[in-house]
Amino acid sequence: MTPAPGRLELVRQFLNTADFENQRDELETARSARRWLVAQRLLRRSEQVSELERIMLIELREGLRALAWAHNGAPLTRDRLARLNRQAASASIGARFDESGDVQLIADRGDVQQTISALLAIVCESIRDGSWSRLKACRSETCGWAFYDASRNRVGTWCSMAVCGNRAKTRAYRSRRRATLQHDEDAARTGG
Repeated sequence: MTPAPGRLELVRQFLNTADFENQRDELETARSARRWLVAQRLLRRSEQVSELERIMLIELREGLRALAWAHNGAPLTRDRLARLNRQAASASIGARFDESGDVQLIADRGDVQQTISALLAIVCESIRDGSWSRLKACRSETCGWAFYDASRNRVGTWCSMAVCGNRAKTRAYRSRRRATLQHDEDAARTGG
């Protein structure tokens, strides 16, 4: 799987803290959420994660996943967008300019609110550089894995053609085959 460029890879990994197929969630408990955030250097070791903060992280993850699904053609509900906008409104994002005059959005590593701000700053940067629309969620309803679409014409649909893409093709083939068999049986019964 192609990693997302730069810091967007961290957002992709954040979305993939929920593994729907294997029914695993690295944000399942406040303790496991803290462990993941500290390992990613998004949270100071001295900080804890409350249950409410864990829920906020899941809301952010699923809001960003909804956007990634929208990049793959899925509808984006007003409710999901409103919840994501509420979190974004409370984000605290700063800016840092370099010698060339370029700007990078930043949020200090610290508590969970700063973590949310940092992830949103990465999203803002990737929108600005054009990489955001390539972060997609697998079209398979049982998967939802976030992947970076590195295809030239931006038509990637599945996290993996070998797994989810193959499953979809097999389902489509079987559906067509059943329809053909049903048609043949109906024609034999009616003599036509």
